[in-house]
Amino acid sequence: MPADPTVFEIPICRSSLSAWCEERRIEEERMRREMRELHSNGLWPLPPSASDEAVDAILAAGHRGWHFNETVGWIRIFTSYQKIWGELFFCKQRVTKHLRHKDFEWKGKVFETGSFAADSSADIFSRICRELDRLSCKRWCRGRHIEKSAFLRTGAEMNWRKLTNLE
Repeated sequence: MPADPTVFEIPICRSSLSAWCEERRIEEERMRREMRELHSNGLWPLPPSASDEAVDAILAAGHRGWHFNETVGWIRIFTSYQKIWGELFFCKQRVTKHLRHKDFEWKGKVFETGSFAADSSADIFSRICRELDRLSCKRWCRGRHIEKSAFLRTGAEMNWRKLTNLE
């Protein structure tokens, strides 16, 4: 029997993009304030514009991209013979803001849904979306962000009936 095809992988991020941008803005303000204090105390001999350039260089060197670096897990969606299910892979380590090295482990099946002959592709897709919304309320997902934007854009165009062998 062939392996079950993976249809989609949906990342689970430590925080939403807006929360990450706010954290980065606060960090930048803190660094600029510290550089101004050094300058005002005479400990930074260069002009204030140089301190702004230094902060920009530090931020650029330590830049952590939101989507890749904030990913702490994912939901892999499979289809097979009128059945769709999702499996969870999650970070083994305690999730922190500066998590660098990540090991992921399989946590099991998180949802399963069937498809029926009368279902349209849109019905099947909306059922999957409801399951993903239900997952965002689970204990392991509190404070996390299931990044569904790519899935919502492409999943609506997919032929779910064909993927579940209804056509």
